Amino acid sequence: MVSDLNRSFSDRMQRDWAPVQNSSMYRLSTAQLGIWFAQQINPDASAYNIGEYIEIHGSLDPRLFEQALRTVVGETDALRLQIVNHLDVPQQVVRPALSWTMPYTDLSEEADPRAVAEAWMQADLARPVGPTGGPLFGYALFKASADRFFWYARYHHIIMDAFGMWLIARRVANIYTQLAIGRTTNEGSFGSLAALLEQDAVYRASNQFALDRQFWADYLDGCPEPASLAGHPSLGESQGFLRNTAHLPNRSMDRLHSAATAVFLHRLTSSNDLVVGLPVAARNGVSRFTPGMVSNVLPLRVSVRPNMTMSEVVGQTSWQMRRVLKHQQYQIADLRRDGGIANGRMPFGLSLNIMAFDYSFKFAGNNIIAHNLSLGPV
Repeated sequence: MVSDLNRSFSDRMQRDWAPVQNSSMYRLSTAQLGIWFAQQINPDASAYNIGEYIEIHGSLDPRLFEQALRTVVGETDALRLQIVNHLDVPQQVVRPALSWTMPYTDLSEEADPRAVAEAWMQADLARPVGPTGGPLFGYALFKASADRFFWYARYHHIIMDAFGMWLIARRVANIYTQLAIGRTTNEGSFGSLAALLEQDAVYRASNQFALDRQFWADYLDGCPEPASLAGHPSLGESQGFLRNTAHLPNRSMDRLHSAATAVFLHRLTSSNDLVVGLPVAARNGVSRFTPGMVSNVLPLRVSVRPNMTMSEVVGQTSWQMRRVLKHQQYQIADLRRDGGIANGRMPFGLSLNIMAFDYSFKFAGNNIIAHNLSLGPV
């Protein structure tokens, strides 16, 4: 089945990347196709649910909040997508409207409102959501106390990535703030799905795409097999440490954490030539203000020797990151196809996602804390 999916994916990647003839339908982007075919291997899995919850410190009007949320859904193409299998080809339609609800639950009488809310969120994230279902998002609002609320957001990864999730949260906060002070909400500035897909198509037809393909072919030539982490009892504790520090805001922390991940793999596996996954936004132009699935994961090669200092590893990691970031638009799905790697497998053993988004926006003057729940299988 895996080989059949690989052949099918390769066929799709060679097709004309213009919108399909039916003007109400659009092709899937390269990033979306990668998720589509990967999920066909395990359609009942919940791995492609991504989510977060925003902790709001201060009073909140649930009615105004839902009004703000519905306004954002109405102006965001990605949230109104329906994925369809048209003539055995996955395509997407932007619906003018969707029927959805936002559960609101008062937990202020509970002994531990956060624990109850988080248990509900985790159960919802664990529920499989097929890409052809709908809607491909879910929201809920929990009242922990008079001055603390939790806003939960879940998306299928085929319509949204972490950057898009941040764009949505920031826009909801902006609209809620305007509603709370009695102002008319300003018109949304999100880009359209059509513009996002056009950017993808232009890139794939460009000379830069060919240059990126050649770069990655050379970069991954002689690349070792991903280091196996099976059978290492310290893995859970070490991964927990890396995850717990991945939210640090300093922009240089991505280099430090990537270097630390390489050292971690070296000590666990005794391998010297290591490949770690580097998640990137892969956004420029219109994609920087368009919610959707654009993100990518780059293989990052790091050579670690027993006599190297941490400073030397960080320096080498920084140099390698500068090299690969110039070619970050070349999707991991293309890399797997080029290398004959089965969908669902990655050319690296461990990936650490650095959350560098600025969640300093407020809801009508109320501060927030963002809690990541899931960023998908990578």
